Amino acid sequence: MFYEDQKKSNFLRLGDVVKGFVSAVPEMDEPFTDKKFVNYKVTVELPKLLVVLTPCCSIGDEKISVVSLEEVGLRSDLFKIPYLKEDMTRVNRKMKAKNAIIPQKWDTLGPEEQMKILTLTLTVGE
Repeated sequence: MFYEDQKKSNFLRLGDVVKGFVSAVPEMDEPFTDKKFVNYKVTVELPKLLVVLTPCCSIGDEKISVVSLEEVGLRSDLFKIPYLKEDMTRVNRKMKAKNAIIPQKWDTLGPEEQMKILTLTLTVGE
């Protein structure tokens, strides 16, 4: 648990930053089915920091899901998007699709593409 300014807890919660856990990430182009085998690979690593994805009410059976926490590099294209550069946590909230595009890229789009994008709202995971 990673809260310096709060009372430390002995219990993990959703969103806690932890270290010392191994991460195994499967990669495949499509899901397995009963009728066909799909090529896949599993990457095993020991990331510096991970975030707990399991809600605390589900941790009772002593199993948690974690994902590695990665630094957003200063050279990342995310910093070229003014809406995100102003507040990087916006990447985790709903936003208008236009706010997720580098302005120079927006300028190269035709009017029809721009109109389509103006009607979209992105949510996490899209």
